Amino acid sequence: MCLVVFSVIIIFIGVRNSVVSGRENEMIKDRGKETSALITHAEQDKNQNVEGTLHLNLSLEFVANGQKIVTQREIFVRIFHADEFKAGNKTTIRYLENEPTKLIVMGNAIN
Repeated sequence: MCLVVFSVIIIFIGVRNSVVSGRENEMIKDRGKETSALITHAEQDKNQNVEGTLHLNLSLEFVANGQKIVTQREIFVRIFHADEFKAGNKTTIRYLENEPTKLIVMGNAIN
């Protein structure tokens, strides 16, 4: 019985976190400030779960409010778009002006 209750709680927390993250991403997409970011490092996650999709960990640099911001973001991309997200490339992002490390990667990325 305890295992069932524990499992339900874990599933509920996971679903809630996904919904909250999705809402935040939509808000950033709608209200965020758009700019270009340099990809300084891109690393493929070792645990790939979806066929034809890569899970990438990006290190990004951009300027927001006159300050250089260095942050990381995890994204998913289809294999045939992977070249767009290599180190040294620029990508379009949207970020919150009051919290520039809260951002989404635009284009062919799934945040």
